[in-house]
Amino acid sequence: MPVKVATIRSPLDPDTAYRRIDSITRPNRTFWVSILGHEPAAHGIAFEGTMAFPSFKIMRIIAYGNAFLPVIRGAIRPCHQGSAVYLRMTLHPVVAVFMILLLCVVGAPVAKALLQWPTASIPAAPAGMFVAGVLLTLGGFFTETTKAEAVIRECVASRPTRG
Repeated sequence: MPVKVATIRSPLDPDTAYRRIDSITRPNRTFWVSILGHEPAAHGIAFEGTMAFPSFKIMRIIAYGNAFLPVIRGAIRPCHQGSAVYLRMTLHPVVAVFMILLLCVVGAPVAKALLQWPTASIPAAPAGMFVAGVLLTLGGFFTETTKAEAVIRECVASRPTRG
């Protein structure tokens, strides 16, 4: 299943970088709120999850549906001239298990045909479903990882303005 790892360098010290990410993150919604309806995010809130300095586990808040929304696990560490924000983005475990099972089911006839090739023909419907499943998973996942990384990068990119 897809994984994306990224490191974001920031001129901010680790505590300030953590507070910046925390300022755009709300706590996880309760089970009933997540089941009964969409709770819109307050202005400026981009993520929900748990923050525990120096690490965090968050997901982006979106107004549309995407089952391939990544779970972002991160850690903030000091480095020369600021901090480094380490991100590891993965599929939600339930989605990953579902997609593995689905791809195994539709991929089995294709694998069987490939093992018997050239005497057996590859079934078009399962092969197409397998390819579509892989492309949908990768496309949905990497589109969202790029957006989430950009939001975090912008959040920790600059020093606070002094007025």
